[in-house]
Amino acid sequence: MKKILPLILTIIICSSCSAAGLQVNERAFIQIFGMEKTGEVYHVYMKLLGDETISGEGDTILSAVAEAELLQGKKLFLGQMKLFIIGKGFDELDKELNLFLSGDICPACPVLYSHNPEEIVNSKTNADELLKELNVYSSQGKSIITPLTEIVSKTTGTHTAAAVPNVLSKDDRIVFDGITLLGEDGDGGTVSNSDALGIKILSGKVDAKDRITVSAPVGNEMISGEILGVKIKRDVSFIEDILVFQIKIKIKADITEKPLEMPEQIALEAIADYVRMNVLTSFNLTLKGYNIDVFGLEKLVRQKLPADYGVYKQNPPAIWENSIIEIIIEIE
Repeated sequence: MKKILPLILTIIICSSCSAAGLQVNERAFIQIFGMEKTGEVYHVYMKLLGDETISGEGDTILSAVAEAELLQGKKLFLGQMKLFIIGKGFDELDKELNLFLSGDICPACPVLYSHNPEEIVNSKTNADELLKELNVYSSQGKSIITPLTEIVSKTTGTHTAAAVPNVLSKDDRIVFDGITLLGEDGDGGTVSNSDALGIKILSGKVDAKDRITVSAPVGNEMISGEILGVKIKRDVSFIEDILVFQIKIKIKADITEKPLEMPEQIALEAIADYVRMNVLTSFNLTLKGYNIDVFGLEKLVRQKLPADYGVYKQNPPAIWENSIIEIIIEIE
C-alpha cells in the first residue's frame, strides 16, 4: 500500500499538472504544513494563503489530508508551501516524508520541529513572518536552515539525524528555542541557541550572508566581533584503533569592540577560541552525549576509510565514545 501513496497523495494535494484545469478560487494554497502522530492517528494542520487554518486526522497521512480537504471544500495545493513543521510520534520519519517529495513541494522547503505543531500553525504569526525570523536566527548563528530533502536523507539510519530549528509558542509569540536532533524515530535530543553555532559550522552551513556576532573574554576584558565567513575542511583517520576527526576551519572576522591598547590579533584569537569551544561542545554533545551523527561523519568515514567502514558501521556509538576531534583554526 505504501508504494502507491505518493501517487495518491499527489493527486489529493493537487500537483501543478493535475491542477492545471482548476481556477485559482477552486484551490487552497498551503503556506505552512504541520503534522504529528498520536498512537496510530495522524494529525495534519495547515495555514492557507490568507491565514485561514484547517486540520484533519486519519489512520494515514493521506486520509488526514483528505479529511482536511473535504472540510475545506477546495483542492489543497502544496506548491507554494513555505514551511514544514514536524511534531512528535513518528517511527519511520523518512518514509513518511518521502510521500511529500513525490508531490509538488519544493525539496528546499525549510523544516521546523515543534512539540505542538497545531499551536504553531494556528498562531497569529504568518508564514512570511516565521520564515523571516528563521533567517534572522540562522544568520546570527543561533539556528540552522534544513531543507526537506536533507531530513529524508539523514533520518534513514539508526544513529543519524538532521539538525532542525525547534519552535514553540510563548506569550502569543513564536520563539526559536535551540535545535532539535531529528532522527528516524523523531526527537533525538536538543541543542541550545548558544551551542547552535558549532552545529552550523561542523555541518558546513555558514552562509556568505551570515553575520554572526561573537563576544569573548580576554583576561578580565571582553571583546566583540563579527564572523563574516567560514570555510571548513574535514578529514578522518584511525590512529591506534581510535577514530580521529580533523577539522580545519578558516574564519574571516571583524573586531567591533575591544580595549584600545589590545592588539587586534589577540582579539581575533579570542574569537577563534570561542568557535573552537562551540565546535567541541557540539561534537561531544551530539556524538558522545546523544549518540547521534548530525554532521554526515558516516559518509566521511565511508569515503576516506573504506577498508574500516565495515567495522565502523557495526557500532558507531562505541567508536565515537573514544573518538578524538582535532580542531585547527585560521582566522583573519
